Amino acid sequence: MNRSSSVRQLVDQQFARNGGGLRPAFEVAHVGTMLGLIAADLGIGELPESFLHNIDMTGLVYRRIGSRAAYRTICAITSKSRGPSPLLASFLAHCDEVAAMVVRERGVAA
Repeated sequence: MNRSSSVRQLVDQQFARNGGGLRPAFEVAHVGTMLGLIAADLGIGELPESFLHNIDMTGLVYRRIGSRAAYRTICAITSKSRGPSPLLASFLAHCDEVAAMVVRERGVAA
């Protein structure tokens, strides 16, 4: 998503708080464009879980990203035709690390 997206802003804030940053190859303004890029095996994306009920997920699969420390429940989306990629595994591991750090800093149960 592009920098004006509320989900993107939350992700950027969490990465920045923990000394990291994103360097996306593509930034899009519309969920449909993001899903098209993902379906073409050109990356991964994140969006509010509530969107899943309103979009065509044919050929795609999602993985929940969340903890009680998160502001919103989001998920990562990848092409269903591919196995889990090292990029996705790395991204999810980093999200888990950031969530664990937030839990430790805030004393919030995961």
